[in-house]
This record gives sequence, C-alpha cells and structure tokens, in this order.
Amino acid sequence: MSVLEVRNLKKSFGKDTVVLKGVDFSLEKGETELSHTTLAKELSAPDFDAIHKELEHDPVDAYYSDDGKFEVTDEIVGCKFDVSQAEKLWNDADPGDEVRIPLDIVWPEVTGDELRGRLYRDLLGTMTTKFPNSGENRRSNLELATSKIDGMIMYPGDEFSYNEVVGQRTEEAGFLPAPAYVDGDVKDEIGGGACQVSSTLYAATLFSFLETVERECHYFPVNYMQMGTDATVTIPEGGGRSIDFKFRNSRNYPIKLVGIFNNEESTLTFEIWGTLEDDDYMPVEFDSSYSWVYDFDKFIDPAYPDRDGYTIKLTHETYSFEDDVGLGYRTLTHRQVIDADGNIVVDEITNSKLSNGNYAMDTYYQHN
Repeated sequence: MSVLEVRNLKKSFGKDTVVLKGVDFSLEKGETELSHTTLAKELSAPDFDAIHKELEHDPVDAYYSDDGKFEVTDEIVGCKFDVSQAEKLWNDADPGDEVRIPLDIVWPEVTGDELRGRLYRDLLGTMTTKFPNSGENRRSNLELATSKIDGMIMYPGDEFSYNEVVGQRTEEAGFLPAPAYVDGDVKDEIGGGACQVSSTLYAATLFSFLETVERECHYFPVNYMQMGTDATVTIPEGGGRSIDFKFRNSRNYPIKLVGIFNNEESTLTFEIWGTLEDDDYMPVEFDSSYSWVYDFDKFIDPAYPDRDGYTIKLTHETYSFEDDVGLGYRTLTHRQVIDADGNIVVDEITNSKLSNGNYAMDTYYQHN
C-alpha cells in the first residue's frame, strides 16, 4: 500500500501510517483528504497549525546524485491544507464523527521510478562474432575473458582497459594454450582467443558511439571480423610492449557491458546498454557486411514508439599495396547512419586522426 508518511518534516511513500501529534493520519496515493475520528467530545482538537507546518511542502522532483554515480533520491509530494477550514470541520463535528480535511496535493513531474527506469534501458550497440572451428581450449579462453567483462557498469567519463579488466592471460588465471598470432605466425599461446573478445567489444563500442582511447589492429587480418573493426591485445610475459584496447564512456548516462558466450552456437556477443537521449539516433538495425559476422536483429525500442529508426552501419574502404614485407592492405572504417529511406545522414571515419589532420589507416599484411 502506498502511503504518504509525515515524519520529521519530511514526506515520502512508504508502507506505514505515522502517528503525529496524537492523531493518526494516512494518505493513499490519489486521495485528497486527511481523516480523523473524534472518538469522544472531551478530546481536545488537534493542533492544526503544527500539523500544517509539518505537512506543508512544495513538490520536489526526484533527482540523480551529483557524484556521477546516478544514485536516485526519490520525489517529495507537495501538500498543504486550509487550517481555518480544518478547525471549523473539527468544531462542527459530533462525538464519533469522522472529520475529513481536504488536501491540496501536487504530484512532482519526475519520480524516482522514472529516473531508475531510464538507466540501462536502451540497446546502444551490439556485435556478434562466430568461432565454429575453435577447439576446447580457445573456447574456454573466450568464455573466461568474456565473464570478466560481463555486467560491468561504466559511469560517464569512466575509462575501460581490456588488459586491466581481463588481466594477464596466464595458466594461474585459468587461461589455456590456444592458437594466436605470435611474431608473424600462428602458434599456441596461453590465452589464445583473447583478441576475439576485445575485437567483438570494440565493434560494439563503435556502434554505440563511444570514444576510443587506445586500439591497434592485428598484423594479419582475422577471420572473425572485417578489417578495421578488430582490436589486438597482449601482455608479454617477461616484459616487452603491451598492447591494450581502451575506450571511454563519453555519453551522459552510465552504460552496462553485457557479454554473452554461447558455446552451443559458437557465438560471442557483446551488448552495450545505456540511455538514448533526444539528439541520439535510435537504432533499429546494426549492420556489418562481413561474412563471418552475424547479421544484427532489428529491434524497436517500445520507449520510443514515435521516433524514426536508423540503421547504424560499419563499412570500410581498403587499398592494397606491396612493399618489402609483402602484399598488404590499408583500411579506413566508416560509421554510417542510414535513415528509413536509405539516405546516409552521417558518414564518419572511426580511425584515429594524426597530427597533420589525416587519418591513421589500419595496416594488415597478407598471411601466407
């Protein structure tokens, strides 16, 4: 039962009726009266001035905490009543009569439930890759790395580091030897497969319009991602240059990272949930044209029945070259926003920019 409590000059919704000044008051949401039974004529009238002083309050909207953690402080309902009218109703009542005092109730415009409901409501981006030919060790590594990321909450401004979150890929940490690119060749390495996890997550961040802080592509193209959407990671044992994948929650609301490992279907999915704002494009489809990547299911968010939907697409332009190392490819990745009529309304390059204003192209060499 939703009851308006009167306690310590504050009001909130709760389950208990509060005794104030010897008078038992309760208010169901939607009601606009206080009630009290006189019981006996010799009872003195309640101090309606004191009751009004404690009960009176302007409505206050619910709000998020200002510490960046989005804790919700619930709303306060505005309430007051006419003291003179209350006293007259009391004095005119006979013993045993129920005195009902009209209240002026003003409900806040923003409730705590509404604010809590905004968080992690919208699918901002998702990516699925496949691993049908992976052995048990590599599958185990994929599942372990994904589990370390699944459920992570990032507040606005927070930075994600793959190497910090997943940690050193060691046997002590539960990782197993599996094929990986090592020194220009494919060899068994502890934690082989970790790059598929980082790459799948990277592509999901691109769909979600999150800021990339640090990312490098592989030396060779990988068979589970299109060129330009992979992210290699490594922490060499015994020293050497580490390669990390980092991104920042550059949105105004917190985001949640959801990792889904499906061994039966040989799929790995990352979903990023957050809050679409008024100036965001509402995605109804995420599209990647590479054959090893699942097509993304269309979805329409019921929270926005009247908003136009857009397709968010990752595509790339690739240029071949040959040098002393061998045949290679340089790639620029485009993130496009396409409206329902097929018009490209946004076309932006996701590669990082160089100091001279050009984009740093991803460079791959053909693996023999």
